[in-house]
Amino acid sequence: MNLLQLVLKQMRQRTLSTTLTILSVVLGVALAIGVLILQREGDKLFGQADFGYTVVVGPKGDPLSIVLNNAFGLGNPTSTMRWEAVRRLREDGLAQMVTPIAYGDTFQGRRVIAAEPDFFFGFEPVAGKPMFVAEGSSFHPEKFEAVIGSDVPMAIGDTFQPTHGGGENPEAHAHDETWTVVGIASETGTVFDRKIYISLKSFFAVPDHGKALAEQARMIGDGSNDDQADQDHDHAGHDHGTHDHGVHSAGHEGHDHPATYHPRSDGTFELLVPESVWKVNAAFVSASGTDALRIAWRTNNGELATAAFPGVEMKRLFDEILTAPGWVLFGVSVLVVLVAGISILVSIYNSVVARRREVAILRALGATRGKVLAILCVEATLIGLIGASIGLVLGKSLAATADVAITSAFGRGIDAWTVSGGEIGFVLGVVALAAIAGIVPALAAYRTPVADHLSSE
Repeated sequence: MNLLQLVLKQMRQRTLSTTLTILSVVLGVALAIGVLILQREGDKLFGQADFGYTVVVGPKGDPLSIVLNNAFGLGNPTSTMRWEAVRRLREDGLAQMVTPIAYGDTFQGRRVIAAEPDFFFGFEPVAGKPMFVAEGSSFHPEKFEAVIGSDVPMAIGDTFQPTHGGGENPEAHAHDETWTVVGIASETGTVFDRKIYISLKSFFAVPDHGKALAEQARMIGDGSNDDQADQDHDHAGHDHGTHDHGVHSAGHEGHDHPATYHPRSDGTFELLVPESVWKVNAAFVSASGTDALRIAWRTNNGELATAAFPGVEMKRLFDEILTAPGWVLFGVSVLVVLVAGISILVSIYNSVVARRREVAILRALGATRGKVLAILCVEATLIGLIGASIGLVLGKSLAATADVAITSAFGRGIDAWTVSGGEIGFVLGVVALAAIAGIVPALAAYRTPVADHLSSE
């Protein structure tokens, strides 16, 4: 019987204690591996440098909130910025592309995003992964049409009525206007795959949106040309208020306020909400390095908006909020592994005390002290190796499970199955710790007096 067979036989004789000892190693290693993966991939995820745009411009406020709301679709925005901010970004000539978006509606839990038609002809959520219409066609700027993200469970030809507000908002209600899906966007592997896209003009044509903007502009001025806004709205009410063919949007005939759009016979509509009162939630800006810095400086020193660099803000979030708890969890997992090492020591030491006669018989049959020492050290090492290997797989499985939730929240997942040098080093450290833990009981067996224990029974 060779050395490994002797070790396996002894482990089978103590199945319960061996199993529990291995389990303690498994749990410690799994926790540590999971934390290492989340630290490694979290840094990549939150320190993402491959955004397809350079700056996210939003209303005055916290830059991190602007990035979370718009780049990752997390949370709900609390304010909007005037269209004037978008106009200035375009007129400055520093930006290569300015992509404004507005939202506030949902459909079956999916955020409805209003954008311009060229959204699908240049916007890149991730560098090298542009948004384009993979099937069907893009929406018409003056029709109630929509393009759905690749992960939206709808089809071309489906119709829907977005809900204003949504969530647990007690004032949430479905709009009277109905949009028709005319296209399906390409897959980008981001949160943008789970959105529904409509035109900005159709968004402002909805009475709940357009009229609210107009009334807000009238009440507080909103920094826009109030006289021009009043003239536009008076023009909307007087020039179109006498038409017989649906001048007021569907379901809103007979109201005493101006219409928001005027339908045409060709299926399009004329938007009656003047650009001077438009508001959007954000604008994605693409620009070169120095131009991006100038855009951010001008924007942040102005009164209209706040500019945020998404990579910088997400790295700050990771460093300030997630790094410290990650190291705390890693420290806890190391302590668990140390406890597992002590368990290995205690388990094998108790087995040596209980098997001194068996050890003495081995010695009497010709086993050297060195072989007895080797048997127990190999047993401890094998327990550590088995526990660490299972723990490695379990830790990666847990990380892969977490990847589902991370992908759902951020639209970008983590690579759970790649084995890093740090993970290999940790596993080897656990095996080494187990081998060291086996030395103490092995030395106790090494010193076992053969004659005393053979004659004791």
